[in-house]
Amino acid sequence: GLAPAGIFLLSTNDANASHVGNYVLTVNDGSCSVSDTVAVIPPGPTISTTGILSTFTACSGTVSAEQSFAVSGYFLTNDIAITPPTGYEVSLASGSGFASSVTLAQSGGTVSSTTLYVRLSSSASNGASGNVVFTSTGATSVNLPTGTALVNPTTTDFNYGGDTVFCIGGANPVATITGTPGGTFTSSGG
Repeated sequence: GLAPAGIFLLSTNDANASHVGNYVLTVNDGSCSVSDTVAVIPPGPTISTTGILSTFTACSGTVSAEQSFAVSGYFLTNDIAITPPTGYEVSLASGSGFASSVTLAQSGGTVSSTTLYVRLSSSASNGASGNVVFTSTGATSVNLPTGTALVNPTTTDFNYGGDTVFCIGGANPVATITGTPGGTFTSSGG
């Protein structure tokens, strides 16, 4: 007869939704045959992201530089909704189309890897933070942290007290400050 043995089934990277179903597993040693039915079931809906966001910096009233990351989904029953925290906006295109949320349509339960873009909105406040949240019915939500934003005030006047960051005309200038203690200081930069 057959000696007791463990049988292990391994799912490869080639496995996909078309492999779901019942399979008959038969072990035969030439004189004895044993069969059993093995059910292959799909995992639940899954959302995956790739990428890490760095601290966002902008001048008050302007948008920051954008950063990108990728998202994909498998075995989905609904689309993936992407919602950034207050003060941030997302887009499917670099440089345009930024909004408070975007949706990626699934097809046959899949969202292929898609690059998304995120930036601080022009109404962001200093310290804006939170997670870009990815949701789809039945899937575990995924959170991508934004870090804590640094939104510098736009001003032409400032009190110098060591390193001071300020914005002029929506840019972070390199300033040269000259003067004497107790006197008048002037700055220049671009």
